[in-house]
Amino acid sequence: MFVEITPTSLKVNGTKLYPSISNLEPLPDSANTVLIPLPAGKKSNFHWEHSIEKALNYAQKGINIVWELVFDDTLKEVRDVLYQPLIEQSVEHFTKTVYPHVQNATIGVILGRYSERWMDEKPLSPTESREFFEYSGYKTFEEVKASSVGSLHLLRFHNELLAADLQRAAARLPLELPSFLIFESKETLSLVERAYALSPTVFEFVHPIYSSKGIPPLIALNSMGVGGSMGSSFTCAPSVPEVGVMLPNFDHITTDFLDLLETCLSTVPCAVRLLPEEKVVEMWEELETLVYFPGMLSSQGSRALQGFFAAGGNMFEFGQQGWSSFSLKTQ
Repeated sequence: MFVEITPTSLKVNGTKLYPSISNLEPLPDSANTVLIPLPAGKKSNFHWEHSIEKALNYAQKGINIVWELVFDDTLKEVRDVLYQPLIEQSVEHFTKTVYPHVQNATIGVILGRYSERWMDEKPLSPTESREFFEYSGYKTFEEVKASSVGSLHLLRFHNELLAADLQRAAARLPLELPSFLIFESKETLSLVERAYALSPTVFEFVHPIYSSKGIPPLIALNSMGVGGSMGSSFTCAPSVPEVGVMLPNFDHITTDFLDLLETCLSTVPCAVRLLPEEKVVEMWEELETLVYFPGMLSSQGSRALQGFFAAGGNMFEFGQQGWSSFSLKTQ
């Protein structure tokens, strides 16, 4: 089974799948996908025989399966060099002992759950701090925290480290099987912060998904507004009208632009899909309208938008004066 992640759905062997996920027993009649946890903490000993037996029963009924590796302390076990081998061993054990039994029913593996501000519990090491200052150009953390752009730099840097750690583990999964990372919201990050800190340009190989409660949708994180959660179940809607908002390259953002982006997002009257400029072409699937910010486009981004417009897409720009119709003459 080959599973592909798109901005609007999962594709299983080329066919779109809209998962209705639940971990309830018995499984609701409306569910087509079950979430099965696998204890993976240091005391678990990988005794997953009962979970495999349960999965086989679901697979025989045509139910899709999403697995979740459950750690004692995800932060400690994933982001600590002493525990990094544990998650890699868990993934490898899953690949060798679980996946072969149910590979035709498995559509994904979740590699842990985090709060949006997990980094508050895990400060940078001295080595990581030096790397951050070299990367960002800031001199002190006081300078960083005094600036909205600096704070976003730090948030994004933390997540880049996390993404690298998880990628090493995900590399042990079969190539055809996607891996996910859940960020559980406590409404501590703004949509603007999520746009850059949880971007697909940060998490390129492990797909971050956002959950306000319960079970999240197995779709791209930046497809904001698709679906809705109900207790311990989740149904992904097959189609929701969306407007795409193209995000300029992170290196080019300023405090004024972050304020402008926040104003823009607050005025869009429907669901929003946030598309990093670097990935706009691969993420505009099924969009009819794109919004861009004048003066913030690279030449590559300008060419991409001209292609979208030439293919019949609707274009709007959002600047200091608000909305206006499509124009790339000054780009």
